[in-house]
Amino acid sequence: MKKRFVDLWNRCAKTSFQEPQSSEVAEAVFYQLEALYGQPWRRYHCFSHIEWCLYYFDECRQYADSPDALELAIWFHDCIYTIGASDNEALSRDWFLDHSEGYLEESIREFVAMYIMDTYHRDNPSSEDGKLMVDIDLSNLGAKWDIYIKDSEAVMAELMLLEPVTERSVKEQVLVFLQNLLDRKYIYHSPHYRTYFETMAQTNIARYSASLKASL
Repeated sequence: MKKRFVDLWNRCAKTSFQEPQSSEVAEAVFYQLEALYGQPWRRYHCFSHIEWCLYYFDECRQYADSPDALELAIWFHDCIYTIGASDNEALSRDWFLDHSEGYLEESIREFVAMYIMDTYHRDNPSSEDGKLMVDIDLSNLGAKWDIYIKDSEAVMAELMLLEPVTERSVKEQVLVFLQNLLDRKYIYHSPHYRTYFETMAQTNIARYSASLKASL
């Protein structure tokens, strides 16, 4: 993981800022990311989520217009995360911009900042890479059931850390989110994800929603 991140960072580095300083900065940023994603209370928004996103990214990177910028956005999009907060995406974007200023090409930084904000999942992405970004972030919805349910339980475990909450209120909150997804014409935005993940995502969400409703 570290080598992958350092190589990516170096590909995006300013031409005036090259080896060996670039790799040293990249390693320092990587270790900070590792610490953020390794915060002990994280159950879902941790490094394993980033690893899965990178796995799914590798499957569709040929469709990206700016694959390096998209990959950087994956690395940083959940680096700042407070359960239940509405500004996690903005704070993650700002953390990236603060730690990449002066080191990475400005055009790359602008794309990364935009893709991170796309994961707010409120508005339709304005770019094709933005569509891939939000789809990759929600790729677990269309994964095999064992992966889907494992990730769903991890999300529930994080939400249960909020105070004050009850198991019922958390389940109701998750049901609202899932119903909002089902109310869309499509869950996914990109052609790749609609082709290969849409049907499974619809099935998984309907099955999980039914189990949550039955347990209320």
